[in-house]
Amino acid sequence: MSRIVMCQLPTDVRGFVKEDVDGEVIIFLNSRLTQEANMKTLLHEQGHIKDDDLGECNVDEIEYLKHVKKG
Repeated sequence: MSRIVMCQLPTDVRGFVKEDVDGEVIIFLNSRLTQEANMKTLLHEQGHIKDDDLGECNVDEIEYLKHVKKG
């Protein structure tokens, strides 16, 4: 299970997922975006959790691979 936090992010950032110091997984969604955009982002971030991407360091590479697989 993960916690979801709505916060104001730059408009080009849809959201992200992060573990806190206690290991709790938190999904951050951009409160400036529509509910539909946030639902898509939520599903995307849940995919990162499912695929155990949280320990990876290269975020750009992870995102590239996620979008290529969808392609």
